[in-house]
Amino acid sequence: MQIGDLVKFKSSAYSSIGLVIETGVYVGNTDVKICWFGTKFDGRGIYNEYSKTLEVISENNENR
Repeated sequence: MQIGDLVKFKSSAYSSIGLVIETGVYVGNTDVKICWFGTKFDGRGIYNEYSKTLEVISENNENR
């Protein structure tokens, strides 16, 4: 998972799409920062997430 990838939760509970904007180690050992777009977040928001709970749906080929 790299900056610029589009992601979604592996769980089907949420239909939001997010953009990876940063990677690192954050509070609670989360490892990616995502800018979410969609209903779960009532618009847009930036949240730290665990990459293992996310699925890449479109890779940013510019950085590969």
